[in-house]
Amino acid sequence: LEIPLPPLPVQREIVARLERELAAVEKMKKGFEALAETAKAEFEAERLEAHKELLDGDWPCEPLRKHVDVLAGYAFKSQGFVDSGIRICGGLIIAPDRIKWEECKYWHSSKGIEQYLLQENDLVIALDRPWISGGFKIGVIGKRDLPCLLIQRTARLRMKDVDFRYVMMLLRDESFKLHCTTSGTTVPHISHKDIETYEIPFPPAKVQKEIVARLSAAKTRAEKLEAKAREGVAVCETMRKAILKEAFE
Repeated sequence: LEIPLPPLPVQREIVARLERELAAVEKMKKGFEALAETAKAEFEAERLEAHKELLDGDWPCEPLRKHVDVLAGYAFKSQGFVDSGIRICGGLIIAPDRIKWEECKYWHSSKGIEQYLLQENDLVIALDRPWISGGFKIGVIGKRDLPCLLIQRTARLRMKDVDFRYVMMLLRDESFKLHCTTSGTTVPHISHKDIETYEIPFPPAKVQKEIVARLSAAKTRAEKLEAKAREGVAVCETMRKAILKEAFE
């Protein structure tokens, strides 16, 4: 391996300059990473405060089944999947805060299984491996997602007299995870009964919407800060590569 070999003083000068420049970039990068962590911490503090207010309030705590209709999905046969048709929503495509429709399977018709058709503002939960590093695997069905069907090992929550965003917020709480009796060794699993029996405070609809609006604003602020932090980290990585390239050209 042939390398340029300037005099030793020049080598030392290059190394010293590189160390100074790379240290400065690393300091900037850590600052952006700290910004991202601060954004997450601020949102989490807001969420915990809202939850504490709910628990401290004089609201009835009732099981979800009184206010939400829970349905487990249909056992589709994989040999019946088609290349296009009605999209199937299942645990494999439900991620924290989004549904990966680009990876979904399709069914030819909803005839005979109409009860498994999803509706706008339905919540869907992955019953297999429901918690991953990114959070709780729960999503909301939007108007653009329709029509779509619910497959087995997935639960659909349809609101009766409660705000779906309020329910979604509380299901993300650590207390729901503690409530669930997770079964399975290789693939952790929760049941629709875990969801139905989960007790949460039910304030008036106005209070629910106020809490949701407050947390939504906090989440938007956090997401903007995190996006800024990601951009900063990317810029730092580009600078690091440019410094190394310039040093050895």
